[in-house]
Amino acid sequence: LNPTPTKLWGAENPKHLIGRSIFDVVHPANHNEVQKRVENILQRQQPSTLSEQKCIRLDGEVIDVEVTGIPFTDGGKPSVLGVFRDVTEQKRAREALKQTEARLRTVVGSASLILFATDKNGVFTLSEGEGLKTLSLKPGQLVGQSAFEVYADYPQVGEGLRRALAGESFTEAVEVFDLTFEVRYSPLIDDNNQVKGVIGVATD
Repeated sequence: LNPTPTKLWGAENPKHLIGRSIFDVVHPANHNEVQKRVENILQRQQPSTLSEQKCIRLDGEVIDVEVTGIPFTDGGKPSVLGVFRDVTEQKRAREALKQTEARLRTVVGSASLILFATDKNGVFTLSEGEGLKTLSLKPGQLVGQSAFEVYADYPQVGEGLRRALAGESFTEAVEVFDLTFEVRYSPLIDDNNQVKGVIGVATD
């Protein structure tokens, strides 16, 4: 065993993992799913698709992991090689963002302004507010679309997003479709002080 799985499972020494069943670290809620996945890999001799599940470290901490299984032969015996990646922090960040967006929707649902958010790639994750009507848009209509593509004809929008994604908070006037909006851009920061997106408020 190399140090990576030892750290992932919270073992003080690699020897503490040798001889253990994989189900010692798989969350009970995922036991049946993992058992079927292992059987399928052994029968088909093909890697499994990447999936997300919960596991339990040796110290009892529950973590979220992405995992795939790869068939291989160990001493002439068909076996499965598990490849795990800890995504606990990423999932917590996504859940925190969803909670923030839900609270903001409540606040601006009837306000005459536009509240928007994007991920780190500039893809809309939130588009709410009565002010959308001035752009002939419905709440949520832009979610999943790239702001850089939607407003490709208005480079000021893309430039503003890039500045916010670089960590800058600022307010500026932006012209879109013969309308002028005062837009407040703010970067969304995760627990590791990394920018994970942008949130903005636009007023006509």
